[in-house]
Amino acid sequence: SGTYTSLLTCRLPNLLPLALAVVFTMLAGRPWLGASAAWLAALLAATTLLMQDVGRRAMWDFFTFSFALGGVVLLDRALRARPLAWGKLLAASLLWGLAFLSKGPVTLYSVLAPYCLAILFTGQARAWRWRRLPLILFPALVLGFSWWGYLLLVNPDTWNSLVTEIDNWTSYHVQPWYYYLARFTPQLLPWLPSLAVALWVAWRNPTSPMAPARAREDDDIFGPRQGLRFFLVWLGLVVLFLSLLPEKKFRY
Repeated sequence: SGTYTSLLTCRLPNLLPLALAVVFTMLAGRPWLGASAAWLAALLAATTLLMQDVGRRAMWDFFTFSFALGGVVLLDRALRARPLAWGKLLAASLLWGLAFLSKGPVTLYSVLAPYCLAILFTGQARAWRWRRLPLILFPALVLGFSWWGYLLLVNPDTWNSLVTEIDNWTSYHVQPWYYYLARFTPQLLPWLPSLAVALWVAWRNPTSPMAPARAREDDDIFGPRQGLRFFLVWLGLVVLFLSLLPEKKFRY
């Protein structure tokens, strides 16, 4: 609906995934860093140049990454829940299915796989009920492949074009391995300098006012620095996984 002469109408559909990404950022950080740090993380995410650039360009890729971020939040909670929480499990499966439906398997590789490895590398694997993971991923893959299967049956020409797009991952817009490193940090402006100082202070002294409140609680299951360590490992693995692909795009 609307007209092409209204800038707000053209940008409004992209505001939804941006808003979801901010909310999911807060929800993702809350169990690891505490409520105060999670709210600050959401506010910082909403005001970075990256968010402003994505909102101005109205790129469809951000739908899949917003759904994937929400899928990570609910997947983590579903795998930690005791007893099994079917509502969280089904919601996680739905969001991952929507992420796959929006842009294919890119977020399974660039978001979910690094998240699972970060869980392993930071000693959180015992907190997960890994047998529940197929209950989330299988329905998500069925939903994600539904559109692809429909195209294969109804419109083979479009299916062939999708297969060509997958082939482009190794031959189109090939960039050097440091492509994302050179472009990622400027997108964190204007908060990059203060963020770097805050991380350094919080890491050196977990009891300081700049450290996440959750990490300063004696009864917290993650312990000092655990939340910061997890998110830094996850971020590093995401950049690494994307850098390993020959095809690199600025919007990723």
